[in-house]
Amino acid sequence: MSLIRERSALADRSLYWHYPHYSNQLGRPAGAVRHGNYKLVELYETGRLELYDLGKDIGETSDLSKKLPEKTQELHASLKDWRHSVNAQMPRPNPDYDPKREDYGYWWRLGTEPK
Repeated sequence: MSLIRERSALADRSLYWHYPHYSNQLGRPAGAVRHGNYKLVELYETGRLELYDLGKDIGETSDLSKKLPEKTQELHASLKDWRHSVNAQMPRPNPDYDPKREDYGYWWRLGTEPK
């Protein structure tokens, strides 16, 4: 309430996300951290890191990870430290995974319902 009434500044802190699974809306396993205007996304399937400056690119269209490797590594270290501190469970390979059934359940991709 004090932020609204007194218009005081927000505390300088990082915000973290952990999404270690797939969803029925086609969400992919990933984690993210935002600190200031920067947002780092880690894609768990590939380990790919993406960095965005949300102050200049709210739509996350320009990945800055190659242009700003130090900031990328700094935020990635912060994300890993946070996951460790909260004992976040990471995705593990499914021993029953069958790539031939990857589209099963997404019948609209196949054009027909599965049998």
